[in-house]
Amino acid sequence: MSPQEIEGQINKICWGGRFSFIKDGLNNPHTIIIKSLNLKDRNFVDFVYKEAFEEAKDKGIFTRFELRDELKRKLLWSEEDD
Repeated sequence: MSPQEIEGQINKICWGGRFSFIKDGLNNPHTIIIKSLNLKDRNFVDFVYKEAFEEAKDKGIFTRFELRDELKRKLLWSEEDD
């Protein structure tokens, strides 16, 4: 999931609440309400994301765009695949 998609999902939650259906371990359906994050929670989410992103970079994990460029370089991806 891209940073923009993550932010979009957070924004959907931040409008005040969101209903969702989940299933528990016994496959029983449940309706849940996801309530909006406050500023402290949004800042914490941003902090966790940035830390995870930096850790991934330090370990040499490619971003989506870097991976695409590397696959193109190895002729495993083409403009048509884009």
